[in-house]
Amino acid sequence: MKKIKLGKSAIAIIVIASILVLAGGCFGVTYAILHRELKTPVASVVKVNAEPEYTIDLSWQKISGAESYTVEYKYSLYPDNIYTASGISGTSLSIKMIKGELLYRIKSVGKYASNTSPFSEWQSYDVEPLELDQLRVFNFKIVEGKGYQIDMDTFYPITYVYKGNTYVVNYYEIAVHSEEEDLTEDEYQFQTYSISQLNEGISYHFVSGVWTCYVRPALYVEINGIKDYTQAEGLYELYNEDIEYTVIEIIV
Repeated sequence: MKKIKLGKSAIAIIVIASILVLAGGCFGVTYAILHRELKTPVASVVKVNAEPEYTIDLSWQKISGAESYTVEYKYSLYPDNIYTASGISGTSLSIKMIKGELLYRIKSVGKYASNTSPFSEWQSYDVEPLELDQLRVFNFKIVEGKGYQIDMDTFYPITYVYKGNTYVVNYYEIAVHSEEEDLTEDEYQFQTYSISQLNEGISYHFVSGVWTCYVRPALYVEINGIKDYTQAEGLYELYNEDIEYTVIEIIV
């Protein structure tokens, strides 16, 4: 077989071509590594912190190649709102504690948009509401020219603690009916009164017979007939709205 001798220039061209091929291969591998889709982490609730923090701690495993993480979450109390925490460098997040179902999901974020992982499936966690004390039984008294009114010397408002401070529940739902009306609970005509209104005096004109008063604290402030749940600090977001009524019998 006839041997072919290559000149120096030909050898140089082959070497350069080989280097380019190798460089191109390395670049392709590097590009593939940097732009690969990252794994999706799985988050879980690891702790629920009550007084005084009222927070929920989420945690997840570290994902190789992730530069940060993004968490989306929403509460059943506010079903139309989705909250987003992005740029999380660690593997944990503390969010606000709100009663009811908490839904959350997470994704890992790499250096490039192309290697950000998909979001995980929505995970669910049920946050048990806190319970208010039941209102103590109180008395009614006769006020001349006005009829019967609540004896505020025997009325003890409900209090609760939130972030180190003690608050008074300011509004109460009250319904008073005669035994002769024979109503179901759905037919009770409840009115909402503030403590200041009760102190001023709400008059009832009881006639002879047995009357029943149903009363419980309210988780809202009523302004011009509209219920505002935002003004009572922490009350609506944390406490059970299904509060047991205190039942008081008045015999006239």
